[in-house]
Amino acid sequence: MGQIKGKVHAILTEQKGVSQSGKDWAKIDFVIEEVEGQYPKKVSFTAMGEKILPVVKTLAVGQLIEVHYNLDAREYNGKWFTNINAWRIDKNSEGITNKVESVPVADDPVAYEPGADDLPF
Repeated sequence: MGQIKGKVHAILTEQKGVSQSGKDWAKIDFVIEEVEGQYPKKVSFTAMGEKILPVVKTLAVGQLIEVHYNLDAREYNGKWFTNINAWRIDKNSEGITNKVESVPVADDPVAYEPGADDLPF
């Protein structure tokens, strides 16, 4: 588990589907650029779950946020893929020190089950 502060750089299109077990799932990927450090980096996160998706939908490019995340890696067809899963976003327009909105996500996210031609992320 980690956290990073940055400005929203991009918010990608929401993706939806149905798992093989019949459960609906939705996710949104978004990118932030670090605000600290000599060489700021861009980091892409995945938000998945009914508690955090509404928060991601309210983000705006350039907005300062702090993202709490978990790292997850899995093997698919002999290759390994790493996801950075956001589970909480703290928003603040004047800086990151005062938290304005905080949304915890359930510990039980919907598992992604790839289809025949899907990528695992």
